Amino acid sequence: MRRSSRSRRFAVTLCGLGVLVTALSGCTISTTNGHVATPTIDLTGPDGIKLPVRGLVLMSDQQAYKNNLPFDPVDTGLAAEAPGVFSGIAVNVSWSQLEPRRGDYDWSPLDASLAKVTAYNATHPEQQLTVKLRVLPGYAAATWAKDLGGQAVRIDDRPHLALSGSLGRWWTADYRAAWSTFEHALAARYDTNPLIHSAQVTSCSTNTDEPLLLPGTPEDSTRLVAAGFTLQAHKSCLAGAFADFSGWRKTPIEFPLNPLRGGFDTADITQTEFSSSVADQCAALERRSNAGCIISYHGLSPTAPHERPAAWFFRDVRRLWTSLRGRLRVTFQFVNPNVENVCGSLRVAHDYHADSVELWAPSMRANGPRGFKTQRAVDLVIWNKALQARQQVSC
Repeated sequence: MRRSSRSRRFAVTLCGLGVLVTALSGCTISTTNGHVATPTIDLTGPDGIKLPVRGLVLMSDQQAYKNNLPFDPVDTGLAAEAPGVFSGIAVNVSWSQLEPRRGDYDWSPLDASLAKVTAYNATHPEQQLTVKLRVLPGYAAATWAKDLGGQAVRIDDRPHLALSGSLGRWWTADYRAAWSTFEHALAARYDTNPLIHSAQVTSCSTNTDEPLLLPGTPEDSTRLVAAGFTLQAHKSCLAGAFADFSGWRKTPIEFPLNPLRGGFDTADITQTEFSSSVADQCAALERRSNAGCIISYHGLSPTAPHERPAAWFFRDVRRLWTSLRGRLRVTFQFVNPNVENVCGSLRVAHDYHADSVELWAPSMRANGPRGFKTQRAVDLVIWNKALQARQQVSC
């Protein structure tokens, strides 16, 4: 695509700044070892609007969130072991790391991860990585934010063998305002960063990075309800998530979707109507002048389109793809690190128009799941290229 003069000025400005420019198309970068790398990651459009991540994405380790610890800088070593397998990498960082005191931002943890991706790209000019950014509140929210509106709520029953943790009152006006202010500060600093090609919506998230999932055991529900939580308040929080992320104008945002479930207002609630309304809002952004919104589902498997609770998402993809005449962005994450039929899952992802699919990293625990390493690297390279080219994979 031919760039306008404004786009060229944008590229020249970033090259002149010398900030993370190894990922910027059109810049030639001298690396520290004297070699010259010509980056291949593109910014598109006259205003520097970025394309979403395309291909296979390395899901970074989740242990920090499970264990109530700060995230370490992203590990690019797994990608270096098999260059060409991944075209993107997820970078995780917590709100508590980036805003330890209200209004006092410390961007160094995120900058450290981006610097590692920059270094990787400089030494792998033909297999560069783009970044999917996740900044997690929930259990990883800043301590001062967890105390807004009342004492933090203890949650004992967390998924994936996680330790007990505490949640702030994310549904309240004070908490939501604090998070939105932070998210706009984050976007102001990183929206034009050429490495970051999607920013995941994490507003209102709790048990995982998926905002519609809620703690659901009776004991945890009782504590939350006693603190003032209602399902309607959570819906209001979710509806406000698009405003929280409105500062991202050059970078697509990504909204993970699930049925809205929990035992707070009625027993065994499962609401796909509300989830579909969120999907509609996300898809509507794709028709506007900003970078748009990607709908996401973190439960990909070969049989997911035909199983509860996933089937509604795949029906919505079909519906929106038809109504928007192909102007829909979709991405997936594998349901767990133990999916055996990776190729079959990727075939499903292709059939449902995925730009990218996120694969689990190997577990750090001894004898834990091997994640993407259950597959031959040579096959993953081929499948990555097929996904990038929007071609069906061959099993």
